[in-house]
Amino acid sequence: MNNNSSSDAGTGDNDSALSDFLASLMDYTPTIPDELVEHYVAKSGLQCPDARLIRLVAVATQKFIAEITTDALQYVSNFL
Repeated sequence: MNNNSSSDAGTGDNDSALSDFLASLMDYTPTIPDELVEHYVAKSGLQCPDARLIRLVAVATQKFIAEITTDALQYVSNFL
C-alpha cells in the first residue's frame, strides 16, 4: 500500500505554514536592527541576500537574549 498521498498533503500544509510565517516576518520589526544582523552574518562569512532569513536570525537572537534575561532575573530574585 502506498502512503505517499497522505504524506504529500501534510507537506503542502507545512509549506504553506512556512510561507505564511516567512511572510509575517517582514511585517514584524525586531529589536535588533537588520543592518546589525547583516553585519555579523557577513562577518561570519555568510552572504545572505534573503531579507527574510536576516529577519529570522534577528528574531531568534532576540528570543535567545530574552530567555537569558528572564533566567537572570529569576536567579537574582531568588536572592532578594
